[in-house]
Amino acid sequence: MEYKTSRRHISGLQSKSIHLVGIGCFLALGCCSLFGQSAGLIKESQRAREFMASGHPEEAVPIYERLVHALPGNPSLMMNLGIALEMSGHDRFAIDQFTGVLKLDPKNPGARLFLGLAYLDLGQSKNAVEQLRKVVAAQPENELARWKLGDGLFSLGNYAEAEQQFQALCRLNPRNPKGWYGLGRCYFSLWFSTVQKLRRFAPESGYTLALLADTYSSHRQYATAVQLYRKAMLKVPTLPGLHAAVAKIYEMTGHPDWAAVEEKKEHPITTIDCKTNQLACDYQKGRYDELLATASHRVSAESYYWESKAYLRKSSEAYAHLSELPPSAELREITAEVDLAQGEFRNCVKELQEALKLSPNNPEIEKNLAIAYKNFGDQEDARQILAELVARRPEDSNVNYLFGDTLLSLHQPSQAIPFLKKAVSSDPALLPAQGSLAKAYFETGQLKQAIPHFRAALSIDRDGSLHYELARAYQQEGQTTLAEQMIKRFQKIRRSLAPPQKSPRLEPPTPLP
Repeated sequence: MEYKTSRRHISGLQSKSIHLVGIGCFLALGCCSLFGQSAGLIKESQRAREFMASGHPEEAVPIYERLVHALPGNPSLMMNLGIALEMSGHDRFAIDQFTGVLKLDPKNPGARLFLGLAYLDLGQSKNAVEQLRKVVAAQPENELARWKLGDGLFSLGNYAEAEQQFQALCRLNPRNPKGWYGLGRCYFSLWFSTVQKLRRFAPESGYTLALLADTYSSHRQYATAVQLYRKAMLKVPTLPGLHAAVAKIYEMTGHPDWAAVEEKKEHPITTIDCKTNQLACDYQKGRYDELLATASHRVSAESYYWESKAYLRKSSEAYAHLSELPPSAELREITAEVDLAQGEFRNCVKELQEALKLSPNNPEIEKNLAIAYKNFGDQEDARQILAELVARRPEDSNVNYLFGDTLLSLHQPSQAIPFLKKAVSSDPALLPAQGSLAKAYFETGQLKQAIPHFRAALSIDRDGSLHYELARAYQQEGQTTLAEQMIKRFQKIRRSLAPPQKSPRLEPPTPLP
């Protein structure tokens, strides 16, 4: 059988060989299994092992294929062929080999591990997690299995369970950057989901306003942040930390005298009665795990507030551990994420390019680099990355969406449709893909196909563009009443986005009594 190996695959083989920890042990089994066979077969096996050891697994593939054909039903040789295929980027073919090994030897931990890795590389996270759970249960100290199980769970949105795997990885090897990076991402995602719970539960509460103010402050929109902190103070005057946050803003913007006033106002609030305000007390004393355990049994704006604060602090602590380790791709990724959040797209691209040098052929970094290019307006570079990535991960709904959306941005809607259809078919809840597919259908004149996808994506329409395009589709289909309704909603959204007549200014605090 012939296989096509891209330059991107070959450039990442060294990284892949590190990724497959313990490969020499598995390949040695293949050599031992040839005991008593002809000298020619033994020599062929040794040649294949040399190719693998030198970082040329694509050269070993045809050799192992001949050996498997000569000795059918040999699980060690099938295993070696699977590893060579997986390292060469041919995960779909590798899966057949690992599955065959498990049929012959259901308890083979190596075959199950590599099967999970192959599924993960193809974007089939559910299948990967199913296999990797079994590996971790049998080998709880397997760092690679813990790491990849955590990644699989994270991609499925199971952040709490993923956090357990990364915690275990950090305990097994505190020097492994992947553990701290995964842990930080889990806590950040748990922070975000908790903030969303609070916004749904109490959108107008002082707690929600305080978290919104934190966000504006982190994006350096200090005047707006101070205004929101002031509103939060009126609703929850005894909430610790609000005056301190305003004082920090004043200090950073060159108003130490204003900061001193806020710090004096904060002082009496920081004296917390732990009997009546357990969550705030735990947070103040750094008992974040105790806080989270208590908050998990409560449903209130206050509990969601402190829970989110604890998750964010734990995320920062995990990243601080990572920064103390030698330079790593993971540390570059964190810096890139901060740059992306702050709109520093050029810096984000540079950081991810450096991350790829440290971890070549890493699909997550490549995907994030493509996103950074798209945000930077460089659709062609994004297309080149995503074209190879979608070939390697054809079942990954996010990769299919990103590639299709990039083709759409390059005015290639017909070429975009198959990838966007695949993304929506794999994950109907991927609403950005629904919106992009609707636009692609609309641009190719397929109005009836576009309308249901426009409707599915309306809940994420922040600027009104989807409502407007849907109105046009209704109009062209002769559904004037529905078109008028969409136009009215579009106009309402646009009015809500109108900038205030006056930009907020940083105001001094009210004086102390």
